[in-house]
Amino acid sequence: MKKFLSILAAVGLTATTSTAVVACATESEKADVDAATKTASIKLDSKKAEKLKLVKKDNDGKWVAGDSVSGVSDNIKDNTVTVKIGDIAANGDVTVSVQATKEIAKNKTVKIQFKDKDNKNTKTLDLKLKEALPGTATGVKAITATANPTTITTKDGTSTITVDTEFTTAPGLNATSSDDNIATVKNNNNGTFTVTAKGNGTAHITISSTDTAKFSNGTVDVTVNIPAAKEAITISNTGTSITTKDGQTTITVGEKFKAAKGLKAESSKTGVATVTDKATDAGVFTVTAVGNGQTTITISADDFSPVTLDITVNIPAQD
Repeated sequence: MKKFLSILAAVGLTATTSTAVVACATESEKADVDAATKTASIKLDSKKAEKLKLVKKDNDGKWVAGDSVSGVSDNIKDNTVTVKIGDIAANGDVTVSVQATKEIAKNKTVKIQFKDKDNKNTKTLDLKLKEALPGTATGVKAITATANPTTITTKDGTSTITVDTEFTTAPGLNATSSDDNIATVKNNNNGTFTVTAKGNGTAHITISSTDTAKFSNGTVDVTVNIPAAKEAITISNTGTSITTKDGQTTITVGEKFKAAKGLKAESSKTGVATVTDKATDAGVFTVTAVGNGQTTITISADDFSPVTLDITVNIPAQD
């Protein structure tokens, strides 16, 4: 080696050494849940399985076990999760399944760390549960509850979550929201929780008890769907008072509203004044006096917020 370095130096070359650091990439998948067997599983095709080092090809081109020979998961607190790597199919597909002693809520992610035969970390797989995964421990019941309504359509609107009767006395009953920007949750300390809407989306409300030996978490979804505020129609008018019978005044909508779909006008009291149902091409509605009093003219359109204008009719009595 010394002789080799001397030769490099003689010709003006420099030998350098480097250490490569290989990142342990994380793959993400959604897992199906079989409530009957209390198992969550994902079937990985050969390409994904190879990325996770679960399989590799031997010299004959056949799929065989890779460097990842076992898997562990410890990111779910106060729970024991068992990971099983299934048999390798002829095409290289592999099924990875998990079970837990206590229920794991819907949409929770089970982080699986694969290891080689020397128990060294190889690759990581994040499994997001499509449904709640029932626990395998006997005597543990998942808390159940219902939300009413399940969808909130106004900002700061509320929904009430009511825990089923058999769980109302569970010690330390509490609830948390998956996203306070969508909805917050308040404990009413009587087996109910108030969910308050903050922004559009779906919040997963997790209900828990401090007695984890008897009760596992339950999840209730509350959706917030607040319609976008509609732009208000703008108008200009030639007057709000008419003093002669059959006298008229006009109301003109703003330029951008003239071609609005469903544009129309209505009078709240046609015995005081009438208004043309449709506007002219120029966006003009005509109000015609009928008798003394006050009426409200409402102009509306399908995609815009309506606008109102009060019109007073005061026709002097004839001598």
